[in-house]
Amino acid sequence: MLILKILGLITVFAVSCLLGFYKSVGLKVKADRIYSLIRSLEKIAEHIRLGNLEILLLIEKCFDKELVFVKENKIYINKDILDAESIKITEEFFSAIGTGDKKAEYERTSVYKNMLEKEYNEAYKVYKEQGRLYNTLGVLSGLFLILFLV
Repeated sequence: MLILKILGLITVFAVSCLLGFYKSVGLKVKADRIYSLIRSLEKIAEHIRLGNLEILLLIEKCFDKELVFVKENKIYINKDILDAESIKITEEFFSAIGTGDKKAEYERTSVYKNMLEKEYNEAYKVYKEQGRLYNTLGVLSGLFLILFLV
């Protein structure tokens, strides 16, 4: 009976810790996805500056298929894995892509890259502040539950 009680306490502690770690990793993944969009905009800006490819081919080449993809000559954003602000910025960027000359498109891409960098800095700040908090809360709540159940 004692072994089952100990196993139950270990399970409660492990689940509590994992929930804290899961929440912390979720914050990190959000920041990483925004960073991936920034890197993609940097790539596409360089290709626009050089005048290499047409827009749809650039998007297929530069963006992570998990975030942005082209299907039947239409650009789609995966709204399930991006936050609302990143989706809004990305949709604004794609709404008028290819409507200006090379210089205007390059500058426009830089503006949207800067907007996403601000979003990334905020998301990374939240991760740094709250990620450690969630990890600590998971461990401490697990210890509290163990003490409470004992």
